[in-house]
Amino acid sequence: MSVPESTEPHERQGSRSDIDSANLPMAGAGKPLIPHEVYIDVLNPGHGPFRALEGQTAGSGNGYVGEKDVDPQVWDHLVRMDGEARLRHEQELKASVSESHPVEPGVSDIGHSH
Repeated sequence: MSVPESTEPHERQGSRSDIDSANLPMAGAGKPLIPHEVYIDVLNPGHGPFRALEGQTAGSGNGYVGEKDVDPQVWDHLVRMDGEARLRHEQELKASVSESHPVEPGVSDIGHSH
């Protein structure tokens, strides 16, 4: 029995390894970004897409991919992966804050409902 064509690509896109960053057209370190074009940093996910500013260049630790340089489906996947990374990071921060600062009722909280 074969997998329906409509679900197979979606399942493959769910893993982080399905898009190899080495195969993406990334702006190399020191390369100027095109002003007002939209980019996403695939090497530092979680910051979201952004519009390049006049005179902005790619840093040595960045992997900027331009929206216009990839297929729309690839771009959508990169944005989705970036959003998932941001969500994980926010959840980790929230968990670490709640572990380091457990909420205990203070003297003024006793007998009061929250």
